[in-house]
Amino acid sequence: MNYKIEIQGRGSEFTIYELTEEQKEKLQEGGVEDDEMDYDQICEVLGIDDYFSNDSQMALYDGEFYIKVTDENENVVCELEEGHEFEKTELVDTYNEGDYFLIEDYQKGHFFTYFLEADSFDPKLLTPVNTEYIGGYSVITDFKYNGQKIDREWGDTWSKGFTYYLS
Repeated sequence: MNYKIEIQGRGSEFTIYELTEEQKEKLQEGGVEDDEMDYDQICEVLGIDDYFSNDSQMALYDGEFYIKVTDENENVVCELEEGHEFEKTELVDTYNEGDYFLIEDYQKGHFFTYFLEADSFDPKLLTPVNTEYIGGYSVITDFKYNGQKIDREWGDTWSKGFTYYLS
């Protein structure tokens, strides 16, 4: 049977830049984490034309999403409400050595659609991949089913504003 797993909620699109000591100092002195620098000033310090010149990542905030699973006949098989606690979570830790700058574009909407082929769907086998980035910034970057990656398509989200983090 084929299943479609749709995930909506709150999260972000974010990108991370490795910083030189000089860049970090300019961002700290400019008050970037307190929203005292504008877009152009930040781009100038980083030497970029656009925030998302670097690879970006879509992610969900833990517990701030809704999951709906339908079968190939579009029958709802399972719904997991906001705040659902999974039995198992895969943890990944990254970007914790060195100086980094994380630009977060807060998003709302439909983040991911996964496609699964299985005999049946068991919500206990769905596992979020929770990735911790600089300074404890932790988000769900993916989902697995029964320990395996699942085919994924990106959804449609909209921006609600930017937040900045320095390591």
